[in-house]
Amino acid sequence: MVASRALNNQPYVSAEAAKRVKEAVVALGFQQNAFARGLSSDRSFIVVMVIVPETPDASGEFQRHALLRCRELGYHLIVERAPGGAAPTPLIEGVLDRVRPEAVILWNRTADDPEVLAMLERRQVPYARIDADPANPAGLIAVDHQGLMVEVAKTAGHDALVFAQSDSQGWLGRLRGQALGAAMASVGLSFTLEAVGDGGFDTGRAYGEAVRRTDYGQTVFLCESATFAHGFLSAWEGEEEAPPPLICLEDTSSLRLLAPGVTRGVAPLAAMARAALDMLLTRSPAPPPMTVNLRKGV
Repeated sequence: MVASRALNNQPYVSAEAAKRVKEAVVALGFQQNAFARGLSSDRSFIVVMVIVPETPDASGEFQRHALLRCRELGYHLIVERAPGGAAPTPLIEGVLDRVRPEAVILWNRTADDPEVLAMLERRQVPYARIDADPANPAGLIAVDHQGLMVEVAKTAGHDALVFAQSDSQGWLGRLRGQALGAAMASVGLSFTLEAVGDGGFDTGRAYGEAVRRTDYGQTVFLCESATFAHGFLSAWEGEEEAPPPLICLEDTSSLRLLAPGVTRGVAPLAAMARAALDMLLTRSPAPPPMTVNLRKGV
């Protein structure tokens, strides 16, 4: 009973006993079996993370840290992919009926889907929304986009800045544009906002070719997706001239490996995953918006 209480973070265990149990766990390589644990308690000890086809590459790293935190707390993590272009509510309801998860983590459009949120509220399933619309604070693990734009303005320095913004970002694109305007004004500079369509590879390449044919002078370019960044940079393949400085607000493994010269917005995914699981499973309060750092290199 002492070991069980210590492993499940329950009261009535002395600090010394809990320490000895944890030392034994490490020495034996023991891992709790959440499925077996649920047999006697009518609980599943399962957390479901829902992603969609457009979910960023960052969700994979987030998933790894979420899995580690689930294991520490004695839970299992299951990842479900909602169908592209279809309403995600039926899929999520089916998952709830099938595996009875104790909490749900939502990414991208599912995190802002009013039908999904209303259904989870109705069924009283706790949920965390990862970097979703801050207009709705419920279950939100937020990113400090205003602070990120301040860092963008500092990184650009006194060079001209062009924000190549896709038209598919919704609330996030509007927030970033407003925050960048305020950040640049605070240092006495302005920027140019250029709409670039869907933000895909072909769009990025076409935009890069147009930039290559135009004299922008000393200009730093800012984009939102790694896919667009790869397309943009491909316009200089085989050319003697180097591409202009580029800041991408998304960080992916492909961008780190293939374009280490690009400055990337790196989110604190480990802290975000831990905060989401602690909010859902230990009832910890949601943290304030988390800082995204600009980095360059692998």
